[in-house]
This record gives sequence, C-alpha cells and structure tokens, in this order.
Amino acid sequence: MDMISSLPDAILCRILCFVSTKEAVTTSILSKRWVNLWHHVPNLNFPDTIVDTIESSRLFNNFVYSVLVSREAAGSNVIDGFSLDIQYDDPYYAFKLGFPNIIKWINLVVQRKLKYLHLHI
Repeated sequence: MDMISSLPDAILCRILCFVSTKEAVTTSILSKRWVNLWHHVPNLNFPDTIVDTIESSRLFNNFVYSVLVSREAAGSNVIDGFSLDIQYDDPYYAFKLGFPNIIKWINLVVQRKLKYLHLHI
C-alpha cells in the first residue's frame, strides 16, 4: 500500500481543498476509494475560467450545476468556501448566460453554511 492510500479520508479531503474543483473531481478515476471523496471537500474553487463562446458558457454552467447537485445527492451539506474566477469575453455571455446562474449558485451555497465567498467576474 502506498503512503497516500494509508491516509484517512479527512486528510485526503483537506489536501483536495488546495486544488480546483475540476481537479478534485478528476481524482474520482483513481480508485473506488476516490470516487466519492471529492463530494466531501468543503471548498469549491472554480479558478481561471474563460467564457468566450456560448458553448463554453453552457459547458461551464452545466459543470458547476452538476457539482452542486452531486454533492447534495451525496449528502454533503456543508460548503465552507465558494470561489468563482470567470472572465467573460462578451458582455452578452455574462448578462444573459452567466449572471442568472451565478445568482442561483450563490443562493444555493449560502444555504450550506457558507463561510467564505470569492467572486471575480
């Protein structure tokens, strides 16, 4: 058994706090133990997101929504931190496609005992 595999889930979740949510989700392919581990990471971090097409806006919106729904389905009710760093190349993408979703996400995470919110839009 390697050293990482011997660590308790709580420590692995703490380590996953230091990577983006996308990277944390991708760890689910490592082994059966890691499949649901990312659901219990208390911080959601979506850094350096560039939205430059309608398709990229749709994909990003779907990803964030699926992360939030998956966490809720897994019974992970606490979100300590939520960080969004999004660059919209066109105001249309921000106002028509992004902001309505961002407001929904903020409302959802605030209901999960949120302690820290970072928005850079």
